[in-house]
Amino acid sequence: MTDSEFKIKEFSLSFGKYDACDIPFTAKIGSQTIKSYLSNWSVNFDLLRHQLEGLTFYPHNGNININFEDDPTEFIFKQHGVNAKMSDGSIKHSDILHLQILPNCFTKTNTIEGFCEPLQVISAIYEAFLQLGRSFATCKEFDFNDWRYSCGLNIYNTLKSGIVETFLKANCPKPEIIKRQTVVNHIITICAGKDICGYLEDGSPICLIGNANDLVHISGFETFKISGIKEWVNNKKQPNFDFEKWNQQGLNFAKQIRSILSEDYDVWYESSNKKSSLIL
Repeated sequence: MTDSEFKIKEFSLSFGKYDACDIPFTAKIGSQTIKSYLSNWSVNFDLLRHQLEGLTFYPHNGNININFEDDPTEFIFKQHGVNAKMSDGSIKHSDILHLQILPNCFTKTNTIEGFCEPLQVISAIYEAFLQLGRSFATCKEFDFNDWRYSCGLNIYNTLKSGIVETFLKANCPKPEIIKRQTVVNHIITICAGKDICGYLEDGSPICLIGNANDLVHISGFETFKISGIKEWVNNKKQPNFDFEKWNQQGLNFAKQIRSILSEDYDVWYESSNKKSSLIL
């Protein structure tokens, strides 16, 4: 296959708010869209993780099934090799994914398909899964009779995968033995607020110590210093500041915090437009 035979499209997947027994989701390949639901009684989060992990191996072929009631929306992945002719006459080989999404029997939508970059697709799916798990982990109540309020970090940890995260570190050397699972006990979200730089999964604030410069306090963890973070938090109050530069600074602070915390913490950064990105 040559590069003139396809057009690479961006894939996206997002989950909405839990309602009764179902969670809505939207999947897109370029401008093509499928909307359906994930049902709590028929979903197998451990299987979803296994299916996603399978896509990280070469070749990147496989299926992911998201059940609505007892019928899945099927995501079918097939790797293709592409040869592109370079300006110097040489041939550059690369791999792409053909993604086909087959709607379940309850969804009145046609099948959609397209060619995508493997890394982009796997990253988008993994982040969507973890965002879903994170939404359960940040619930403030507990009710054994309600799925939403009875799972805490369980779904997040079931979906979290060292295999996928190692694959997504594209420019890092891969170890011979990959640690498949790290149990997360706390999820930190970095986002600027009034005298805080974020919050824990239970809503506890990550505070800046009042009269001190750049000292960050996280409940249950030793206070530490991140140079410049107090100015970053205060700058959000200023008019006409550079949002792009400010968000990049916040992302850098989140990475510094990630490097200080132990493995049982996961760190997310929430930008000014409220679009979260997982910091691995």
